[in-house]
Amino acid sequence: MAAIAQTPEPSLTAQVTQQASDFSQGYPGGAIVRAEVTAHRVVEPNLDINWPEGLFSPPYYTKLENEDEYAAWRRSKLKINESYYSTLPQGYEMVAPEFASNQALEVGKEYILYVVRTHLAEDELPDVKRMYRYNEEQLAALGGSGGLVWLDTNWVIEGDRAWRLTEEYMATGLIFTPVLEAAKANGESLPLVELVAAINEGLGK
Repeated sequence: MAAIAQTPEPSLTAQVTQQASDFSQGYPGGAIVRAEVTAHRVVEPNLDINWPEGLFSPPYYTKLENEDEYAAWRRSKLKINESYYSTLPQGYEMVAPEFASNQALEVGKEYILYVVRTHLAEDELPDVKRMYRYNEEQLAALGGSGGLVWLDTNWVIEGDRAWRLTEEYMATGLIFTPVLEAAKANGESLPLVELVAAINEGLGK
């Protein structure tokens, strides 16, 4: 009986190109940037104001250890060094539930990040759907505009090389693992110039 031919897995650069294409088509309000995380802060839940009605209201995840309590948002401030798809304002903040320690990433390290803009003012990006929109009081209670990091593909930069952060690493809660240690344990890396070229190819540049 003849062996069934297996389709080879796409190369890492081909995967990056496809992911960049998928992201740009699926998240028109998102951005792909090279950025440094410069600071973290925590914004506690505020249940004393009226939140928009919907599936995610009030806009907090419940704590892993106690589903009767809401988790704070951890916000990671970004120094934007380069933009590949769309742009983010300088000092933009990624948001993550406080228990999702790995999503906050480490201060002082530089990354290639895929950011989905989620917490917006009512008049921001009016043509983009699938966003959470808040009035001035609500947005202030959340700590301002912010976005979630896309879990599928992000990279930490070390010199002229970038190491891939897996979705499993980004989604792990409670236990923080140093970002370079985790990325190197996964073992997937690319020269930075090749990574950027693959992203730009996926974006049609």
